[in-house]
Amino acid sequence: MRHAVLIAIVLTIVGCKNSQGQTCQSGADCASDLMCLKGVCHSQDSGTKYCSESCRKELDGACTAKDGLCITASDQDCQASNGCLHQGRCSFIDGGCDIGKDQDCAELKICKTEGKCSAKNKACVIGKDADCQRIEACKKLGLCAAKGGACVAATDEQCKKSDTCSRAGACRATDGACIAADDEACAASIACRTIGGCAAKDGKCVPTKPEHCAKAATCGDQGLCSLKEGACKAGSDADCKRSLFCKHKGLCKADKATGACAAQ
Repeated sequence: MRHAVLIAIVLTIVGCKNSQGQTCQSGADCASDLMCLKGVCHSQDSGTKYCSESCRKELDGACTAKDGLCITASDQDCQASNGCLHQGRCSFIDGGCDIGKDQDCAELKICKTEGKCSAKNKACVIGKDADCQRIEACKKLGLCAAKGGACVAATDEQCKKSDTCSRAGACRATDGACIAADDEACAASIACRTIGGCAAKDGKCVPTKPEHCAKAATCGDQGLCSLKEGACKAGSDADCKRSLFCKHKGLCKADKATGACAAQ
């Protein structure tokens, strides 16, 4: 009996430390080789595992266990976080995760759709021609060169290779955009064949002669065969009656107010 009491007194004086997995309020509650992390005694390995698993759900990359806390300590920590995946904050800078290199921006939506693929001042921006050349605006609109933080058309060659040249006759680079500047480009465009846009005017391809409208697809399809106020419109019932709109939809009368074919 005296022996048991003596042991109890010794334990009370010395203190009994909690083992791994037991609850704690501070590091003093855990054995000397353990830490108190989120109210539980952890070894370095189990603490690192806990922090690593929890940090993947967070934005801050606090994946390393140290002194009872989950902290951000390396690029690897940042790259494991949602902040890297969704915001490009993949580099360990000044004790936290931030945008530090071009690779941080490379997989973001704003890089793939807007050309913001270069890291500058902890942000993803348009910084070089290669950034612009990877987005749809280069292929479709000729905006393939970086200038002043934006993608622009810098050369006629960029415009000529783009969809806007073949479709809309906009084959010349002017003030950072591709515009229609000559009748030849308009005459070769899809806009000429479809809607009569066969001549260049004010940077666009438009119809300027009656034959532009008469030869356009919209004449046979919709009855827009007459040149009125700079556009192809249904100028008479005869325009409508020879169209597919009349044959298939009964739209055989020219509406002078709208310039389209309407039901009789």
